[in-house]
Amino acid sequence: AREAFFLIARNSGRIAAISYVAGLTSFVGRLFITAVTCGVGYVVIEETYGDQLYSPVGPVFFIGLISFFISGMCMAVFDMCSKTILHCFVADEELGTGYADSKLSAYVDKYGSEEDTDGSDDGGEA
Repeated sequence: AREAFFLIARNSGRIAAISYVAGLTSFVGRLFITAVTCGVGYVVIEETYGDQLYSPVGPVFFIGLISFFISGMCMAVFDMCSKTILHCFVADEELGTGYADSKLSAYVDKYGSEEDTDGSDDGGEA
């Protein structure tokens, strides 16, 4: 646990940036899944029970509520996977095992954090 803490502390800029992007992607994905589910639910309800219902808004609301919580569970898995991949990448880079491709390393260095713009990277090039 101690080594993991110091690994995160040494790479806090990268991890913070990726965590922010993953959180934003998770939220947008959650809203998208909810909107698509509500749209499909509306069409199905309108086609199936259109003449029997006064308004499909009530059932679509409950469909949206349920799909919002279920999509939150699915996007939580996505969020955990993206953070796990980042931690594995950072650990591999520091250990110098060479599993992280140079193209991937250049991409993470370029887009992972803006605090290290002078090129003095202290992490992992063995």
